[in-house]
Amino acid sequence: FDNFPDYLSSIGKSKGKLNKGKIPIEPGTFYMTTDALAEWIMNNELKAFEIIDSCKTQEDFKSFIESERQQRNMDDDDSAILVLKVEDVENNVIYIKGSVPGFNGSQLKIKPSIKAS
Repeated sequence: FDNFPDYLSSIGKSKGKLNKGKIPIEPGTFYMTTDALAEWIMNNELKAFEIIDSCKTQEDFKSFIESERQQRNMDDDDSAILVLKVEDVENNVIYIKGSVPGFNGSQLKIKPSIKAS
């Protein structure tokens, strides 16, 4: 992984084709989720992000997941999310806000992965 990940398209004429390229990271919010929650987001479109963003605590998130499962709106499977907000990209430094590893105020270093040969 690096700042320019490969992309495997699932729509359009390039469905199933690997697209390699350098797409720069821009400020915005990234929602990284497990399958059940990702499917729920796809089914609920823009409303989904409003609902997720309204969860301010772990208990809020847990209640939301349990409610959606009981209503059979979401598969009863792992449901985890990591929300990262890229606030600024400047001089090859990415400023991220969210539940990142480390102590408050510490820096997170993102670097290319080491690939085994």
